[in-house]
Amino acid sequence: MHGVAIDALLSAVREKYGAASVTYYGSGPDERDGVGFRIEGIPATFSALEVVAAESGPLYDVQVEGVPPGNYLFMAVVGTTEFLELIDRFRAPEHDWPAPDAG
Repeated sequence: MHGVAIDALLSAVREKYGAASVTYYGSGPDERDGVGFRIEGIPATFSALEVVAAESGPLYDVQVEGVPPGNYLFMAVVGTTEFLELIDRFRAPEHDWPAPDAG
């Protein structure tokens, strides 16, 4: 069973992108402090690991990989709002995706 922070993150993602479009990837509902998933229509995989609970909410160590997975395309430590904004950036055409060293 997911911990509170990961459950809240997945709920926010499902609310924004539709529950049916979010599928586990290399992860599952038994992973407590992390999750990996894909969103239909985005050729990338997203993973998040809770790293700290801050006053403003949990922070996640986030990695984005292409499909099929290989090198990381993006890594950062962000809150829920920033994570959702990051997903939006990966909905753009691949040539507009953030650079691997962009934060």
